[in-house]
Amino acid sequence: MLERALIDHLGKAGAVNDDGGPAGPIVIAVDTLGANLELLSQLAIKTRKRGFRPLFLEAAADLSFADVSAIVPSVRGVILATDIVNPEAFANADRPIVLVADSIRNGTLVDQLIHDAEQAGYWAAEYIASAGRISVAIIGQYDPSRPAFRGFLKGVSTYDLVVRGEHIVECIDDRPAAAERFKSFLTQVSALPQAVYCTSGDVACGVYEALLAAGFSVPNDMWIIGNGSSHMTGAPFYDITTIAPPNDVLAAEAIDLLCAHVEAAGRRPEIRRVSYRTTPGVTTDYFNVVRSTR
Repeated sequence: MLERALIDHLGKAGAVNDDGGPAGPIVIAVDTLGANLELLSQLAIKTRKRGFRPLFLEAAADLSFADVSAIVPSVRGVILATDIVNPEAFANADRPIVLVADSIRNGTLVDQLIHDAEQAGYWAAEYIASAGRISVAIIGQYDPSRPAFRGFLKGVSTYDLVVRGEHIVECIDDRPAAAERFKSFLTQVSALPQAVYCTSGDVACGVYEALLAAGFSVPNDMWIIGNGSSHMTGAPFYDITTIAPPNDVLAAEAIDLLCAHVEAAGRRPEIRRVSYRTTPGVTTDYFNVVRSTR
């Protein structure tokens, strides 16, 4: 079995023991330790408030409940805050498992907490169209199979937005990389878009940096919307408009769902949903709109 990196919520490597919380340890599997600091912090806070000890595990695709229980024999439950782990590897666990995901996994015999990324992508297109902005650029990981991206493309079609071929800028999910790619885009494009849809909060921050460095006015010259937030999007310098799941609500629901099974053994798996939240920022002049129900 691959060695797993296990840390407590303070980020220090820690020995696994049972003295952290009166109710015992809860393992939280994540893609990359520190990838979403706000969510990890909220999960740690909510877990401790319920009397458990949070232990974060950097996941791998082959992670199973057998792995987790070997590392933490006294584990009371597991939260899978990652999309790289196969939840079927946890289906026969004798302790509660909660999967946090952006779309429902059919046939999965674990609890699921779903933040509907496809709907969020659709809302992003609706938000842009509501302000009368028609021409849109897309920057980030261009992958129509991803729920948020798929939803955005549906919204583009519904609201007759225009995405020209030269307005599609592919780059990795990284702020400096996005800044560099968008800086190059600005010097080569024949006609500027009215808005930019960024596939992540970090990419949105990079686009903002590139526009300011090139002398553009945001939001007057161009809007920026980030799909998802990061620890930087809400910082005063950036103040990016984002459409993202509220991390505090997501963490609270995940812990509540897990505790419901800790307290009631044999309970049938449940699916709960958490809506995305639009947080207007300076990059869209704090424009607000009531979402449609389409």
